[in-house]
Amino acid sequence: MIAVPLIRELQQAGIVLSARGDDLHVEAPVGVVTPGLRQRIVEHKADLLAELHYSDTRAGLLTLTDRLGIDRAIMARIPSADLLRWASVPAEALLAYLCGLDDAVTRQAGGNVPRPST
Repeated sequence: MIAVPLIRELQQAGIVLSARGDDLHVEAPVGVVTPGLRQRIVEHKADLLAELHYSDTRAGLLTLTDRLGIDRAIMARIPSADLLRWASVPAEALLAYLCGLDDAVTRQAGGNVPRPST
């Protein structure tokens, strides 16, 4: 995918990209975005947006796993193709999913999963 190397190139040039829904916001020092670079950004807008949304979603999930005390390795169990789908999922469902993954890893390791008290 071209998005990651292009994002790195833009960052090295002092350009900051952000996704705002379906819009790509570009902040750059004056004169840095040449017509050729602008054309590359336009040509790869969809890929750039997808990567930015993916990165934002992944960062949000990592923050949530840290807050819950869940091992970050759990994130590796979520297929990349599924990660963006979680961006629109309610927090309660996401929490249940991450806890379920954590429980599954614990069971596979031979550990006991605590049962909620009733």
